[in-house]
Amino acid sequence: MDQELSLRSRSEPDEEYIRDQLRRRLRTGLGRCPYPVTLIVDSQSVKGASTVSRATRGFDPAKMINGRKSHVAVDTKGFPVLITVAPAG
Repeated sequence: MDQELSLRSRSEPDEEYIRDQLRRRLRTGLGRCPYPVTLIVDSQSVKGASTVSRATRGFDPAKMINGRKSHVAVDTKGFPVLITVAPAG
């Protein structure tokens, strides 16, 4: 494990590396391919509190919500692959 950590790129975020390694080990333990082949993508608009700056909020006209939008991609076992948060709109 120490050798794996020293070989990885310094530009890769630690959280992303840990999440990917955990997902691969869990999938392998379930007898699945360590890399997801099929993804399920969903999004959600969340109302922004008044304390949230306007620069990080947007307006989602379909849901009439002023706030942020999160996008989540999971594999078929429900393990997260990608999570992003952006201004709604």
